[in-house]
Amino acid sequence: MQREPLRQHPCAIAATYTAKVNAPVTAAHDRLDALLNAAVDAIVLIDPRGHITRFNRAAESLLGYTAAEVLGENVRLLMPAPYRDEHDGYIHRYLHTGEQRIIGIGREVTACRRDGSTLPINLSVGEFRSGEEHGFVGILRDISALHAATREAEALRERLAHAGRLGLMGEMVSGIAHEVNQPLTAIHNYASACRRLLANGNAKPEALAEVLDKIARQAERAGQVIRGLRGMIRAGDATRETVSINALVEEVSRLVELDLRGMPQRLLLDLAPALSPVRVDGVQIQQVVMNLIRNGLEAMRESKTGETVTVETRSDAAQGVEVVVRDQGPGLTAEVAERLFEPFVTTKTKGMGLGLSICKSIMIAHGGELQHRRAPNGGAEFTLRLPAATDEEEPAP
Repeated sequence: MQREPLRQHPCAIAATYTAKVNAPVTAAHDRLDALLNAAVDAIVLIDPRGHITRFNRAAESLLGYTAAEVLGENVRLLMPAPYRDEHDGYIHRYLHTGEQRIIGIGREVTACRRDGSTLPINLSVGEFRSGEEHGFVGILRDISALHAATREAEALRERLAHAGRLGLMGEMVSGIAHEVNQPLTAIHNYASACRRLLANGNAKPEALAEVLDKIARQAERAGQVIRGLRGMIRAGDATRETVSINALVEEVSRLVELDLRGMPQRLLLDLAPALSPVRVDGVQIQQVVMNLIRNGLEAMRESKTGETVTVETRSDAAQGVEVVVRDQGPGLTAEVAERLFEPFVTTKTKGMGLGLSICKSIMIAHGGELQHRRAPNGGAEFTLRLPAATDEEEPAP
């Protein structure tokens, strides 16, 4: 007797079919999860409403949340104010207008950890569509170490710059001491004259007032020298303010001229009027200008060629300012010029070769640049370029 084949219950058939259909989907999701969890960078997927749909292990480690805590939550949970309140609006505008505010590669933003602390991250965001699935993927990379390294490098540059200023000022001490001694000697002589007038009983008020005025002028003269020297050698945090580049150059020239007393060399200023103000640490920019001027003077003294270092200020094509320091010395060889701004490269017999390297780093830190070329007369010519200030502040006097 032939048996009829066993028939499956309709519900069992449906369950088997559903399992076969869902199997590829489940496998695809497993592969995606494995891929996301193997990634070194934190990866977060969100749907068009901004709700988190994937949160890999690197994201858990970086931000302190478990995936179970954030799945289904709005991604603004991971943002500090005010970005937290603005994010939904960005998504809405993108979906309705195509404005690329949230899409992009490698922009720096701030993320918020579970404990409320914040950290700087590099964020890249892309859009994906797969069938009916639509959303955005964000790749987060912690750049706290980069920020720390940048701060450390800046602190090192500040220390080197300060050491350079001390060395530079040390070379000028004798000339400045002589210059300060002159007004101090005058003050002493005027004070002695006052004492004699009082002792002789001839101290008329108008005579005393005249001598006291002379004492005050000499004291101010000495004070100007000391203030300039103290500003150049001070240590501490860099402070930037909006200033006139001409004022900075003129202050440097007064210090240099003290060092040129009795010397055949001279400093010539050619300052353009009505230049755009710049936002800089004035002391650091003065250090750069001072270093270039003294290099030119020393080159001319050693080679016994030329007598003048010219400092010219002018506007550049981008509405910034340029300071050109040009000497009449022998110039630099092609070999030295090629490696001029590298540390420990020097033409001086006793030089360390750090001066121009520090000057270059100072200019870069200010968003500017420092370049060298051979001057038309054969000497060396250095050009400092600085961007114009972008704020509304008036130049400091």
